[in-house]
Amino acid sequence: LNYYVKTVNSTDWYEARFVAMSARRVLCVVRDITKEKHLQEDLEYHEEFLESLIELALKFINAPIDLISSLINEALTNIIQRFRAHIGLIHYYDFKNRSANLMYCVASDKAMEEHFESELQSISLSSIPQLVASHLAGKTTSDTFSENYKAPGAVPNWIADYFQKGSMHTIPLQVHQECHGFLTFITETKDKTLKDKDLSLLQIIGSLISNLEERKQTDIELTSKSKELEKANEELKQLNQLLTSQNAIITEANIALKEAKDLAEGSDKLKSTFLNMISHELRTPLNGIIGLTSFLQNDDISAEEFYSYIKPLEESTDRFLFTINNIIEGALILSGSQKPSFKKVDLKELLFDISTNFSTKSIPDN
Repeated sequence: LNYYVKTVNSTDWYEARFVAMSARRVLCVVRDITKEKHLQEDLEYHEEFLESLIELALKFINAPIDLISSLINEALTNIIQRFRAHIGLIHYYDFKNRSANLMYCVASDKAMEEHFESELQSISLSSIPQLVASHLAGKTTSDTFSENYKAPGAVPNWIADYFQKGSMHTIPLQVHQECHGFLTFITETKDKTLKDKDLSLLQIIGSLISNLEERKQTDIELTSKSKELEKANEELKQLNQLLTSQNAIITEANIALKEAKDLAEGSDKLKSTFLNMISHELRTPLNGIIGLTSFLQNDDISAEEFYSYIKPLEESTDRFLFTINNIIEGALILSGSQKPSFKKVDLKELLFDISTNFSTKSIPDN
């Protein structure tokens, strides 16, 4: 038979065994099994805690990034339940700004949780110098406090003023032996010491939380870098499209320039051809005029021959004037100074006049 007896400070367990000695006599042996009972309870407690820890670690290893925060909250909930704590807090150090920022908060009471989430968003490192020194050295801290006693610098005022009594335990959160923050939980008991197994389990949980949070931050950075790369790729894509568009415009401009060049060269050739033709059209009657005039200046020709040269001279003169007038009218029309006039003509007569004007006329031999 096992039974317990409660005292002021503890609960004692006993085992009673009964042996019948005779019909009227019974031998009773009572043995104190308090230590055995406590050892058994501790063993069962740590086995259960270890199973929970293994389960939590497996979740951490395979956890998607979007579930990391909920898993860390689950770990904190597990801690405050196992150690019968009031609250569990995780702060991360910001040494540049000399502060510790609250990242996670789980409490046994919703009002308490809301209070600490509001009051402890940022803690000045100057208010917790002993904690910072211990954490940087990789050490856990455990300190008791009450209305009448508080270790100087060990328990911050914002803890002691709220709870009045209990114990505060902190575990540094380290990654590659570098402290990034700390886990805090407040228990109801005044026992400031934690058993080695408890410390080991809490340190394991702290390492898991640190690695998980580092993985989360790494993923956030990778996501940010990925977005930056996507943005850069999109900008490069737009730039490439712009360059392609500009190349197309340049290609079209080059084609237009080539066409303009060919047109200019064709225009130059046309001008040269036109000038050659005009030169020929002017030179032919002009040569006739000059030649006939030189003949008329000859004193040896007879009157009959003189008059025979007058008509060809008039025709050459008319042809010369006709060509000059046509050139002037064409230039006026092309410049827009004169509008062309349209009228009906006798096509047969027009062709005959053209044939007559451009036919070869020979001067009779002397």
